[in-house]
Amino acid sequence: MPMLSGCKDKTQVSGQPDGATAVRARDAGERNIRSSVSSRDARFRGVQVYAQALPAHWAVCGQVSPFAEDANIFVPFVSVVTLATEKGHAVERFEQSIGTTTAEANRVYIALVADCYDKGGPTSGPFQSISPLPPLPDTVTAPEHPVVSAGQAPTRTATGQTRMSAAPPAAARTEQALPPSAETPASGRVAMRQNANLHAAPHGPPVRVVPQGTEMHVFAQAPGGWYEVGDTAPWGWVHESMLERH
Repeated sequence: MPMLSGCKDKTQVSGQPDGATAVRARDAGERNIRSSVSSRDARFRGVQVYAQALPAHWAVCGQVSPFAEDANIFVPFVSVVTLATEKGHAVERFEQSIGTTTAEANRVYIALVADCYDKGGPTSGPFQSISPLPPLPDTVTAPEHPVVSAGQAPTRTATGQTRMSAAPPAAARTEQALPPSAETPASGRVAMRQNANLHAAPHGPPVRVVPQGTEMHVFAQAPGGWYEVGDTAPWGWVHESMLERH
């Protein structure tokens, strides 16, 4: 469902009648996200709110434009908001991840799978660490599509709303890694079009997620459109469809 970047679309809450509390959770989550990024004019899109298994816990999931130097780049985020009352005063607590770095993109993917659905998150407090999940699937949709972020694909409900659903796991891929002999030297610089997997070898297993906008050197090229990329040394392989040439 097309959405205007930064617009305050109606908060979507599935299976939760307390709409006022959901709006409060969304406002608190967005306010805390905005205070954590470099852009003072950060915009949001595709934001959804999910009541968690723990009482008074809400997962605010969507995309934000965090970079002051380029307001058109959106990255996924998850903010788990706790709306508590202590000594008669309202208290807000947050556990959040914003996909602005490789490490944070991995944390966002884990949080998306663990928290961004009704009755998600831990079933008993306090918050517990989440076991590592598989790397980001290669079926991730480009960031310009709303609501779609790391490890998610859009589906349309009977009411016409767009919601997020988990994309097929990377383990389902049947392609085999190309032998090292197929590699040829290459050079130049590239940047990531979107958050995408870094592979151990062409068609090989993913090892981590590289965030959108990351600039890298090209070290080698392999048949099928694969490039070995990195900084001062190679990190791994990315398909050319995920790259922009500089």
